[in-house]
Amino acid sequence: MKCAVKNSSLVGTVIPSFTAFSVAQQLEQVILRLLQASFGRQLYDKICDCLEAYREVCIECDQPGLYNDFMQVLKKRILYVVEYAFA
Repeated sequence: MKCAVKNSSLVGTVIPSFTAFSVAQQLEQVILRLLQASFGRQLYDKICDCLEAYREVCIECDQPGLYNDFMQVLKKRILYVVEYAFA
């Protein structure tokens, strides 16, 4: 279940092979940090860009379930924050 790096044209360099799961975990952490650090809608564009990249990686690596599962987690976190803020 490894996803190859496509643009490996540099001579003499080692390009690590990342699993879809390790890339997904890293992107999830970045998205959650951006969401926590956002003041109002300040970082929403970056969050959307990260979600788009995450989705593309998951599709490319034939792991759409990773993206779908994270979207469920993200939805619950957002709803919790909204409920807590307006309680």
